[in-house]
Amino acid sequence: MLPHDMRKYTMWEDVGRWWWGLIRDQLYADENIKRTVADLVRGAPDVRTKVMRIYDWVVSNTRYVGLEFGIHGYLPYRVSDIVQRGFGDCKDKASLLYVMMREAGIDARIALTRTRRNGNIAELPASLAVFDHAIAYVPELDMFLDGTAEHSGATELPNMDQGVTVLIVGPTEARLARTPVLEPTRNRRERALQIQLAADGSAVLEGTEDVRGSDAAGYRDRYEAEGTRDDRFERQLASLFSGADLQSQ
Repeated sequence: MLPHDMRKYTMWEDVGRWWWGLIRDQLYADENIKRTVADLVRGAPDVRTKVMRIYDWVVSNTRYVGLEFGIHGYLPYRVSDIVQRGFGDCKDKASLLYVMMREAGIDARIALTRTRRNGNIAELPASLAVFDHAIAYVPELDMFLDGTAEHSGATELPNMDQGVTVLIVGPTEARLARTPVLEPTRNRRERALQIQLAADGSAVLEGTEDVRGSDAAGYRDRYEAEGTRDDRFERQLASLFSGADLQSQ
């Protein structure tokens, strides 16, 4: 009988290989995807630039919509169909990222993920059922990419994906790993304010705020729509400074 640790990892590898056998026929680039990738990576100076261009295209051109009927609870739709209809769920988007990066000559994987809100994974039994999410992985850069995080940048892994167990799956491997946790220096919020007091007791407030890391996605989501931006910003100001009115931005 195999030692416990060896048996554990062998069972997870078997699960990963089975899943890869299920999905691999969905992971082919048609001529449209090939042309898109060629345009995206043209003139890119390095792998990181290529990855970021592909990631930005995927999150900008495909919406997150989950249609997980029957086998599609585990099986992504064909990648060409995802592009054509412009939407997909997490494993669809991870598959699209995988295919586009491979087409660009970048080694990539798909990472089945147990998000933070659902807790840790028991060592055994090994099962696909414990995973509730899927993201992409680039070994050369040790970078995880969440295609559903439409307001996050390529280097801003959402909180729910940080420090969690994943099953990294590709054509030649299946292994358990953990995602990184962003360093404190990459999660930063800085606010600079200038206040001019008037003789009548009123004040003029001018300021800037720089938000980076995990919280940045929430700000982009909140202020993306130009039509509601002023109103939302004014309400945010009023929550910090009672009675404040937005005059300019």
